[in-house]
Amino acid sequence: VFIMSGFATYQMVRDGIFNLGVSYCLAKPFKWPDLMHLLHWAIDEQQPKRPMMLEPVHSSTSMSGRVLVVDDDTDVAMSLLEVLSEQGYHAEAAFNGQEALLKLASKSFDAVLLDIFMPDLDGLEVLRQMRARGDQTKVLFLTALNDEGIAEKAMALGADDFLTKPYDAVQVHLRLEYALAGS
Repeated sequence: VFIMSGFATYQMVRDGIFNLGVSYCLAKPFKWPDLMHLLHWAIDEQQPKRPMMLEPVHSSTSMSGRVLVVDDDTDVAMSLLEVLSEQGYHAEAAFNGQEALLKLASKSFDAVLLDIFMPDLDGLEVLRQMRARGDQTKVLFLTALNDEGIAEKAMALGADDFLTKPYDAVQVHLRLEYALAGS
């Protein structure tokens, strides 16, 4: 039994979670290689099995960055801000395309999570204007519409990735980490 938790601590270990049949505890946020290490270790029949816990990553090598979340749905934007904050990112929101362009002009961001369909100025136009003024900030589209044609347009305009809603927090983190590692 594996447990992955944002609340896992050595206190949990002392309090006996391993006595309940838990073999491995991975505390969030964690690095992908740590999970792979645990999986390989669990499968390797040569390794003696004992309860194992890996602590969360809080070093300077963990991924972090400034992320602008752009979505006209306030609930989605606020949810993403919370998720990104828990993952170690410094995030703020813009609730329409015009506000996003103003924030991008006045502050530096490492990445933008950008909705496509918004009133007034849609995400594709925001990206088009960003690239026209030389802004090479990483852009990951996050949209409810799973349309291959729109995804192709977004990528042709210079998007770095395209994710669909409802979003998965782990996928958002992995995709952001991958995009930022390529900067």
